[in-house]
Amino acid sequence: MRCSTLFTGSLLVACLCGLPANGARADDAGPKVRFEGKAERRTRLDAMQGKPFDVSLLQNLTGWSGPALSADAMKGKVVVFVTWSSWYRTSHSALKDAQALFEKNADKGLVVVGVHDQQGFDRAPEVLKNQGIKFPVAMDKGNAFRKAVEVDVDPDIYIVDRAGNMRYADITTNSLGAAVDRLLSETVEQAQSAKPEMGAEQGAGGDESGGEPASAGAGGDGSGVKIGGTTTASGVSFTLPEASAYAGARWPAANKTNLSAGDFQGKKLPAELGSETFITPKPDVAGKVVVIDFWATWCPPCRAAMPGLDKLSKQFADDVVVIGISDEKRSVVEGFLAKNKHSYPQAIDPKGTVNNALQIRGIPHAIVLSTDGVVRWQGHPGEIGKLSAAVGAVVRADPGVAARKAAEAEAKK
Repeated sequence: MRCSTLFTGSLLVACLCGLPANGARADDAGPKVRFEGKAERRTRLDAMQGKPFDVSLLQNLTGWSGPALSADAMKGKVVVFVTWSSWYRTSHSALKDAQALFEKNADKGLVVVGVHDQQGFDRAPEVLKNQGIKFPVAMDKGNAFRKAVEVDVDPDIYIVDRAGNMRYADITTNSLGAAVDRLLSETVEQAQSAKPEMGAEQGAGGDESGGEPASAGAGGDGSGVKIGGTTTASGVSFTLPEASAYAGARWPAANKTNLSAGDFQGKKLPAELGSETFITPKPDVAGKVVVIDFWATWCPPCRAAMPGLDKLSKQFADDVVVIGISDEKRSVVEGFLAKNKHSYPQAIDPKGTVNNALQIRGIPHAIVLSTDGVVRWQGHPGEIGKLSAAVGAVVRADPGVAARKAAEAEAKK
């Protein structure tokens, strides 16, 4: 991800959140493979494990950087699929981990394939060159492969064993080494009779933050926020208006400059909030407009935009919540915040759930969400005049804000 600035076009900064190739814990059964995914999604992923991998999915992979993978080439091999995107740097570190394992184990029967999102594939060759990736990479046409194996956020890792069975569906990056070692040690016959581990049994949802704790520190809540709540922190309940009320509202015009991301204005947020971890007290967003600033401590324009965001937060304190989200480690962000005080909440999401879905290519990048979870404006938060005007327009137009305010006024009577 690049760090965008209004003055010099873009400032390229390397922000690779490297993860160890094998950081899994050890227990009596050897290194533990940790799974991702929770609730119903994890149950569906578990259902794929231990069953033959659907080789017809290979037909959806195109534009290969090396020899195309075939069903015959998979026979008797351990095959690792790593999903990634050129614009999302966190996924690049998974490629590097996979490359290290590929170099070490290719002669032992390991095959590695990078599965790139359909969007941004034109930038993939540059990333592969910079990261020294030698294994084949292909584009997922229509993202059909991803949909079939229920990829949620890059990087996701899937491993097929020597018997051709999907053995691991969506494991953490730092479990990759342990999983590969385990499957390479098996014969085809042993793989055929092996009982797959199940993520649901482990309480999946492993942390990908490079060893950072999943729970919040002092004062932090630890869980993310959900748009669409109808009860405020003070206990006032209200009803969100029907969709027709939002459709008929006068929203600000879409911004067309300094997007550095996919344009989702007028559309639902493409990934739900909730996976972020707050390192400050979690805010009350019920019936309020939400402004999210995607930033990083290493990014000068991000830091330059913070005073304006702080002022915006105070200006619209009754009706707007500004939230900063970084994909860095907790310790890094906490260290920065200790020296740079400001008023709005901060969270981390090392897996970049929302910014990946928004296809953010440069930071800082801000979005403005109405109370129904639709992106009403997005752009560079350094253009504080444009952002402030858009926020004011959304507050005035949002029927959910009006409903909440009316309920609060009634409660005071």
